[in-house]
Amino acid sequence: MKREILLIDDDRIILKTLSKILQNHNIEVDTESDPKVAIEKYVQNPYNIVLTDMQMPQMDGMEVIQRVKNINPLCNIIVLTAYSTMGRVIDCIELGACDYITKPISDIPLFLEIIQTATRRVQRWRSLFGVYGMKKE
Repeated sequence: MKREILLIDDDRIILKTLSKILQNHNIEVDTESDPKVAIEKYVQNPYNIVLTDMQMPQMDGMEVIQRVKNINPLCNIIVLTAYSTMGRVIDCIELGACDYITKPISDIPLFLEIIQTATRRVQRWRSLFGVYGMKKE
């Protein structure tokens, strides 16, 4: 199964580091520092998983979640956050994010397990419904 991830973060060092980790584990990843451009990419190619930063200057993670979920309600979205309070994370989960990861990411095995869990969720949806990248009508 092709495991495609769209990674959105305004910090290019985070993009490069996480992209390299994922690619080293044979996970296909596309990166974007501008969330507006990332949404356009998602429209063209509904990725299996979206990893998005919570706070970016152009658009925050909550808006990214809303826009992606409007395109594909089944998309697995994981929030990257440097926040120590859970309030905003809970807001993201309520909007449809399936998980969160705190930055800086120091536990790489946990990071990879979260990605693998989301990937298994995609496989389960595909086996049940035969499709995944559905657009909301």
